[in-house]
Amino acid sequence: MPEDANGGNGHSRLDRMERLMDLLIQDNATFHERDLKFEERQAKFEERQAKFEERQAKFEERQARIQEAHEQFQYEHRQLLKAQVLLTDHVEKLDARVDRIGEKIEALTEAQNTRMSA
Repeated sequence: MPEDANGGNGHSRLDRMERLMDLLIQDNATFHERDLKFEERQAKFEERQAKFEERQAKFEERQARIQEAHEQFQYEHRQLLKAQVLLTDHVEKLDARVDRIGEKIEALTEAQNTRMSA
């Protein structure tokens, strides 16, 4: 019967309880170490995430400025094209006027030459 009181393996119930408590304490210590490592990793991750979000915000800011500059460029380009069309139109009108003036000068020169020869 003494074997039954000891559980049949030569260890007293108190020894088995102590061994079980030691295992639980070791498991708890291991869990605590893992928890600390996890918290460290999580803190590093959150730090990296904050840096990423900061860089992302700066990128979006630059992107918005680029977009704004592009829109301004498009506006100015349209204005330039309009000015070019207007300038071309005015040059064509000026060319036509110069041609008419040239014709009138030729006519006056011929009329004057005709008078002088008569």
